[in-house]
Amino acid sequence: MFRRPVGTVKVALVFVDFPDAPATEAPSEDSAQITPGADWLWFASYGRTWLSIDQHQRWVRMPRPSTDYGFARGLTHETHEAYVKDAVAAADRYVDFSGYDMVYVVPTRNAAAISFTPTYVYEPGSDAHRFIGGWDVMGLIGGRGSQFFAWRSWKLGWTADGQVVCRATKGSDTVYLTAVEYGSGTKMAVIRNGATTAYVVESRRGIQADAGSCSAGALIYRVDASVRTGEGPVRVMDAKPAAAPVDGCRPLDDAPFWAGESFTDAAAGVQIDVLAADGYGETVRITKS
Repeated sequence: MFRRPVGTVKVALVFVDFPDAPATEAPSEDSAQITPGADWLWFASYGRTWLSIDQHQRWVRMPRPSTDYGFARGLTHETHEAYVKDAVAAADRYVDFSGYDMVYVVPTRNAAAISFTPTYVYEPGSDAHRFIGGWDVMGLIGGRGSQFFAWRSWKLGWTADGQVVCRATKGSDTVYLTAVEYGSGTKMAVIRNGATTAYVVESRRGIQADAGSCSAGALIYRVDASVRTGEGPVRVMDAKPAAAPVDGCRPLDDAPFWAGESFTDAAAGVQIDVLAADGYGETVRITKS
């Protein structure tokens, strides 16, 4: 079950070590790498979500060696679930979990076998991030532009319906979009072109979570709700497909469209024109024919 991330979310932070990897550091040394995430989420959600994290500052011994938990890229849901269940069971004598919405399990840094932090990962092909580049934290957590897509923010309840312009019939709209890094204003313009498909345009700027982004401008992407995770339910349209990315940037990291540029999908009857830009966003015209 997924919890809608709005309001205060109560989190239990538990620290685990292993028979083959006992902790030698203080729990506070590891929590210092995690708790700043609450501030990040506060800004990313425009102040609509706060993680209230209770740190249970003791090491809880897991029942099995770290090497038994099968951590590797491609870790299955079932294997990950077994790890979390062991951690919760081991900590249950010290923590009343009934008052929490979520649990974070932090392993000792001495457990080399627990080598990464998994979420739901489905990685077909040689590049799991080939559809969106570094433009969304749910696609590439270490991406250069790791703010949430406006589409994702809307689904999470952080962007209101009144901040979305949607065109489902023939015609056009001219819209001023404030960059998604800012909370106010119109966040995205959407052209629906099928039962499960739409094109979205939003504005991105190199500030806050996107401070390290490789480009700025109007980011255009296609959404198809019928496509499963990992196979491209969201696909960024590249304004410069022939351009090689600069050092430190990935393909699609330079995808935004600039003032005077346009995107067209003639088969879908969709056109998006970027009319102007300033320091806070873009003026775009969306057309459905």
